Amino acid sequence: MSLLLAAGADVEARDSLGRSPLLQAAAQRNVRAARLLVVAGASAAGVEPRFLERVARSAAREMRAAEARLVALSLQQPGTLARAAAAAEAAARRSAQLAAWEARLEACEQQLAARQAAVLGRTA
Repeated sequence: MSLLLAAGADVEARDSLGRSPLLQAAAQRNVRAARLLVVAGASAAGVEPRFLERVARSAAREMRAAEARLVALSLQQPGTLARAAAAAEAAARRSAQLAAWEARLEACEQQLAARQAAVLGRTA
């Protein structure tokens, strides 16, 4: 399932009976596949709420396990978590700077277009 999703498989594709991959995963009680599909953006329409609760609990357990692994890694290699957090913060700053530069570029392009229109209007 992971490989299909990574390759861009359509999470809303239907089989000959009109069932989506998430509905098929729910019918087979495949919580792992359902979790992957939900994370990939599959619509939960028509899926039993109790099954979706199982999917959510499974995801929460996996998140807690990942958090525990991060803490253990940080204890084994001091500073690992701090370095990862600093890298994430730097990436967020770069992203914000890029957005600001893009906004400035767009403003400059608009000003240039307005000046060109003004010049063309005077020479016409």
